[in-house]
Amino acid sequence: MSILPTASAARPIRLADRSILLFGPAGIGKTTWAAGFPYAFFISTEAGAGFLGVAECCPTTWEDFEAILAALE
Repeated sequence: MSILPTASAARPIRLADRSILLFGPAGIGKTTWAAGFPYAFFISTEAGAGFLGVAECCPTTWEDFEAILAALE
């Protein structure tokens, strides 16, 4: 029996298990870094991510934001 794993770990299925929040000063590359992930999806609350070619929703109201979150769950 090997001490090393023989199979991949189960992938999380809950949205909370797949979400991260990046926080930092403007201009250090947070958005560009996150856009490099496969299947990156942005809920953009300000302009700037569109030039990266990622999947993006742009809510303009709190209700829009809540609707996007509900659709993701």
